[in-house]
Amino acid sequence: MQATGTGLVNDLRTLDFHTTEEQHVPGCFITSTTWSESGIKQSNWLFEESFINENHCVAVARILAENEDVTLERERTQKEKNFFSIVSFEHLLDGSSVVNPIEDGAAKEFAEYIRKSKKTW
Repeated sequence: MQATGTGLVNDLRTLDFHTTEEQHVPGCFITSTTWSESGIKQSNWLFEESFINENHCVAVARILAENEDVTLERERTQKEKNFFSIVSFEHLLDGSSVVNPIEDGAAKEFAEYIRKSKKTW
């Protein structure tokens, strides 16, 4: 799983995600998803899922320490509800500055990039 920092190198057929009857609709915040690997429940994982709008959802998985109570952490997380939201490009750049200015605003480099062939996948 991606949360391990190794990427999705596992055989995906061995992963089984379990969801509940909760409504997966825009504005909801869900922490009840669990998963198993090769039939073994991975009980120290906590998922936080936000459904931002009709077209966007996000999920974050955390591996809890051995001494952390998953049920208590799930309840705490559910109370805090750290929702994700869509932010504009302008918002991302607000207050930023150019660290390494490039002559001509990198027009030559951009033109070279555009000329390169594109991957079709």
